[in-house]
Amino acid sequence: MKILRLIQFCTHSCLLFIGAMIFSNYALAQSSFTPAIIGDDPQSLYNRLSFPNVDGDWNALVKCTAQVGESGSVRSPSCFDRDETNSPFFPVVMRSARGSRMIPATVDGVNVFVEMVQFSVLFQQRGEQQAIVVYPNHGNNQQFYGDNYIAAQRYGVTQSAGCNTRTDRSGEINVRMVFSLDANGEVGEEIEAMDRARRDCLTAFENFIKKSTYIPAYFEGKPVDSVVVEWFVWK
Repeated sequence: MKILRLIQFCTHSCLLFIGAMIFSNYALAQSSFTPAIIGDDPQSLYNRLSFPNVDGDWNALVKCTAQVGESGSVRSPSCFDRDETNSPFFPVVMRSARGSRMIPATVDGVNVFVEMVQFSVLFQQRGEQQAIVVYPNHGNNQQFYGDNYIAAQRYGVTQSAGCNTRTDRSGEINVRMVFSLDANGEVGEEIEAMDRARRDCLTAFENFIKKSTYIPAYFEGKPVDSVVVEWFVWK
C-alpha cells in the first residue's frame, strides 16, 4: 500500500485529508480500460496549437478539460484557473482543441464517450524563443508519476451536478473537489472540497462524483491509484 498526498493547491485541512488517504491495489481489475489519448494525429491538439501574439516573457500553464466522443472527436473544451493571469491563452487552447481528435477511450474493448479529459498546455516565451508543451493531466500527481501520466477520466453520460448558481451569494460557482481513485476506477470514501461553497452545492458535487464512472489514471501503460481534483465551474 502507498499513501499519496496532494500538495498543490491544498489548504491545511485538505493536506490533512490527503495525508490520511490510503490506496489499495487490487489483483484483478473489475473492468478493462484504455484512456483517451492526445496522440500525434495531424488533427491532434498538439499539432493544432500555435503561440498567440503576446508581448514579454511568459511561462503560462493553462489547465483545461474537454469531452471526447466515441470516434475521438474533441468537444466542449473549457480552460480555467482561479488566478486568471494566463487567461489570454485560454481562447487559443479552446479554439485548437475544438474539432481536434484524440485516440478514443475504451471500456471492456468498447469505445466510450468521455465527459472529462484533463490536460494542460504550457506556453513558454523568452525573447524570440517559444515552446509549447502539452500534458495529459493537471499535474496533481506529478510528484509520484512525473509529467506524462494520463489523468483519470470520467466517462459515460451523466446528469448535471444539480447545483443552482442562484443559491450561491456571488452568483458564481468555482469549486475544486478532491478524492482518491484506485486502479480499478473506484472512488474513495472521502471527498473533500478545496474551496468554499454553500452546503447544498457541495452535497450535489459529492453525490455527482459518487454516481459517476471513471477510467483510472495511467502511468507507463498501467492503471494506477491517483488523486483526482475535479472542477465545478458555473458563471
